[in-house]
Formats: sequence, C-alpha cells, structure tokens
Amino acid sequence: NGYWKIGGYEAKKLILATGYENSFFDMRYMGVKGTWGTRGDYETQLDLPVSMHKKISVSANIDGVVKIGATHEKEIDCCVKCADEPLRELFSVASDMVDTSDFKLKNVFCGMRAGSKDYFPLLGSVIDVQEMLKENPKLVRGAKPKNEFKRVDNLYVCNGLGGRGFVFAPLMGKMLAEHIVEGKSIDERVNPDRLFLKWCRKSPDLER
Repeated sequence: NGYWKIGGYEAKKLILATGYENSFFDMRYMGVKGTWGTRGDYETQLDLPVSMHKKISVSANIDGVVKIGATHEKEIDCCVKCADEPLRELFSVASDMVDTSDFKLKNVFCGMRAGSKDYFPLLGSVIDVQEMLKENPKLVRGAKPKNEFKRVDNLYVCNGLGGRGFVFAPLMGKMLAEHIVEGKSIDERVNPDRLFLKWCRKSPDLER
C-alpha cells in the first residue's frame, strides 16, 4: 500500500540512521565503516551556547551537561566495555578550548561511530543497487548508466557523520527535512550518490 511497516508503526517515508551496521538494504556502495570511540558527559555551569570542533568536539551546554568526544580507537574492532581512561587526553584537549574548571564527569559512553569512505556525511535517498546492476551490467567496467539512478521508494539515509556528529547533525537534519518536505536538492558533497559509480568500478564484490 505504499507504506513502510516497522513493528506497530506505519510511515510513508522512512529515514534510516543505523550507524555502521545495516541489514535493511544494500549500502555497500556507501562504504560505511565503524571506528570505536569514547565520549564523556560533564556537568558544568559553563555558558556555552554552541558546539565547537577542532581536534575533538565539545558540545553546547544543554541542561547543565557538556559532551566531550570522542576518541578514535582504530585498534578496537568489536564492542567492549566502556572505560574512562581514554577520556584523559580528550579532557586535556577540551581544556584548551573552553574553561573546564568546574567540569564533573557524569557519564561515559562508548561505541562504534559510522564514517563514510571519503569522510563526508551520507544524506539523501537510497539507490536500488540490484536494479541498477541488473539494468546496467556494464557499470562494473566503467560504463555510464543508461538512465537516472533507480531509487528505493521513500527510503532515506542519514549516516556517516564520523567524528563531527556534534556539529554536522543539526545541519544534516535540517537539510534532509527540507529535501523531503520542500523538495530542495541535497548538497552533492553529502549525497551518497557520489560514491556509487566508483564503487561499481572498483568493488571486489562484483563480477566483471
């Protein structure tokens, strides 16, 4: 009937923000990988109305809590128990960015952050990979598609924010909402389409 059904919910349009794991559709062309990271939430009275990003991110103060994160622990490739040890270096860097004199650690979070192959966010509609390869078998040898990319109807993705989620997320959310509701174009720099043809040519998963 043209609706997505998830559990007890029905929706005309579906946005997936599943991080580095996905079992809903073929997203291999997006090149999403996970990098383990640890983040600390700190109670503070610091007046900080905006998020900041340099080597690390320091969030705006929301309800008396500032988030500092996150580490990049590439040697960890599976989920492990959170520890506050990695926060020491983060806190030191954050102290050069803002006044942390009254910061008190409240919570420690850790997990896999999702990043794309080219480190830019992934925002927009989803290409129907199987249909595209079926209609354009020569894509794997560098040919151009015969027609426009075929899409999975009413399916969108917001992913791959990597280490800049604090600062990218509000803009990405606004951009995707305007695309879905008002029909505005997605910036080519964050549209997942940018990765599809190169993946077709170079992916070792595809027969040539």
